[in-house]
Amino acid sequence: QLLALQCCDLRFPEAEYKTMWNKKRRRDVVQGSPRDDRTIHASLDRAWWTPFLEAYSSDASSGTIDYHLRSDLGVADRQGTRYSHDAVVEQAESTSLTRDDYRPDLLPPAVQLSPGRNKYILAKLQDPETHKARWFVKSASPSECGGPYHANIAEDLKEWIHNVPGYEQVDIKIMGGGRIDYITESSVGDMIRVYGFSYRFGKGDHERAAALIRESLGDENVSVTYDLSDDLY
Repeated sequence: QLLALQCCDLRFPEAEYKTMWNKKRRRDVVQGSPRDDRTIHASLDRAWWTPFLEAYSSDASSGTIDYHLRSDLGVADRQGTRYSHDAVVEQAESTSLTRDDYRPDLLPPAVQLSPGRNKYILAKLQDPETHKARWFVKSASPSECGGPYHANIAEDLKEWIHNVPGYEQVDIKIMGGGRIDYITESSVGDMIRVYGFSYRFGKGDHERAAALIRESLGDENVSVTYDLSDDLY
């Protein structure tokens, strides 16, 4: 015997995310709590087991339940059309929840820079909603990210992204790293230099990182350069 429970409607409170100071980590963290005024609603019209339930309902109403619901025998729908097990599996793979709870507006900025000379990482993910690539450049001091390593910066970025609704399970790839000198007290304007490498993640694509920084800042008074030399750390 096979038993299937089809849950076709889900409702639960939407989370409200706030940035709060964490005494233990000595930095701001994103925390979520349920909202009273908004809910998430997801509905399921069909699933891989739906044909089995329809076939059983049809036969039960006619009083002619004369087959076993076994995957190797396939299943019939209300019109008597026979489906193989492979067809049922194919339908299952194409069935998904209708979701409206993606919040890309809560993602971290594409570029986060801390003044001074700091390590940085270049990260990439595939947006689960648009299926397009998103790139992130983040530099931080040890006091800001909880440690002196590139891995600390990476974990800080991942924690933020994985706390955003719809991005909890997204795969974040660290595409390398290095250092960024961000000089804000210059007579000719701000100066940003991207260079170096990471022992943990390798050398980042400094040219791409510099382009992302220019695009993000969009300020003519900011000079952004990069150095691809391998002997810089």
